[in-house]
Amino acid sequence: MEAIPSSSEINQHKQLIDKEVNEQTIAVSESRDTFKRRKQKIFVFSTKNDLKYLNKIKRWCKRQKCGPHYVSLSSINDRNLKSRNGRIIKSRLNSQLQEANFVVILVGNENTQHPWNIYYQMVNTVQKAVYFMRIPYTDKTSSPKNMEGITQIAYNPNAIDKKIREMIDKDTEAIISNIINPKPIPKSDESSEE
Repeated sequence: MEAIPSSSEINQHKQLIDKEVNEQTIAVSESRDTFKRRKQKIFVFSTKNDLKYLNKIKRWCKRQKCGPHYVSLSSINDRNLKSRNGRIIKSRLNSQLQEANFVVILVGNENTQHPWNIYYQMVNTVQKAVYFMRIPYTDKTSSPKNMEGITQIAYNPNAIDKKIREMIDKDTEAIISNIINPKPIPKSDESSEE
């Protein structure tokens, strides 16, 4: 027969749980603030024809129009991802994708040579959230291949801010769920048989 914990043991355990919950609550609020201030990284796939629109997104991030977050944006068109002959270095691309919080596919009219068609499998292996932004006033029937199930977000800074906030909230919820599920009451060493 299992030993039933005494009321003093139960009270001690409750005090330990309360203390741990208070410490973790403080840690959650501190980590939420730290996470908001931490650099948020976005990786963008776009064609060379759409550099004007990619640069506009970079300006939004630089001027903090994407909310109070510090947002760093890198893209498939960055020079540091390419070799001298202009080919993408896959190991560098993979590391950029690993560092990114999420991936955005910038979709315009000319999508037959879109880099997404070539590198979508690499993105799937790093398991990042992927969204696509359609450039305003472009043909809605024209899209790169392999975009089934990818959610569209609006081409504006508020959409980026919203996705970053959702990501922060999701991470905060994971921390809070660890607080809500308390540890079980430890069994007493003394065994009482009746």
